[in-house]
Amino acid sequence: MDIREQRNHSQAQELINLANDVLADWCGTTRLFNYKNPYDNPKFKELAKLERKFNKHHKNKLVDVGEYLEKFSIELRMIPKNLHFLMRVIGWLDEDTYAPCQHIKGFYPNSYHDSTAKDLSTKTWYYITVEQYISLLFIDCELRERYKPQELAA
Repeated sequence: MDIREQRNHSQAQELINLANDVLADWCGTTRLFNYKNPYDNPKFKELAKLERKFNKHHKNKLVDVGEYLEKFSIELRMIPKNLHFLMRVIGWLDEDTYAPCQHIKGFYPNSYHDSTAKDLSTKTWYYITVEQYISLLFIDCELRERYKPQELAA
């Protein structure tokens, strides 16, 4: 794993931990951070500021902006596979391309030209905001709770 990959993974893990803390508070389980309300964590204010700044400066330029996106959003390949399946089921990801659907907010693309490929192709990575990821966690939790096997009465 190269340095960029390590940095990306650690930043994504921090954001995933932040989202998991919100879910843990809602479920009443052990939390990672010591804030009475998980949204009191100053990291949420910082993420909102970074996203506003990104949208202001890079609104129409989505080529090679991954280093900016990694600061406030999670690359889709960093989230668990079962959540990828859930996003397809609820209509957030396109069935054929696995790209986020156009009408869904909370996703950002990042394209770059792969100079190492023979055909000099363009690759696109997709990112999900922490807010959207938290929504996904709540949907997953609700579906698990609703459809968990019922205990049989003895």
